[in-house]
Amino acid sequence: MQHVNRELNKLRRLVRVTDRGSKYLLLSIGADIDKESQEKLKVILEKYPCLEIAYQLKEELRSIYETSKTLNSAKRKFKK
Repeated sequence: MQHVNRELNKLRRLVRVTDRGSKYLLLSIGADIDKESQEKLKVILEKYPCLEIAYQLKEELRSIYETSKTLNSAKRKFKK
């Protein structure tokens, strides 16, 4: 996940998203941020579609990582 977050942060800088707290919002676990922060994140993602795609992929990968008990089950989920 570290590598995924690093690449997402590179993309954030590439599209010049420098809003205060944007890095934290993008790299945090979506389920762990409060409603106000979720709204701020939503605004950022709507403004930058490429970040939205990358963020969604990060969250899907995190879900696979957290819910898979074995490497084979992770591979099956990843292929879907």
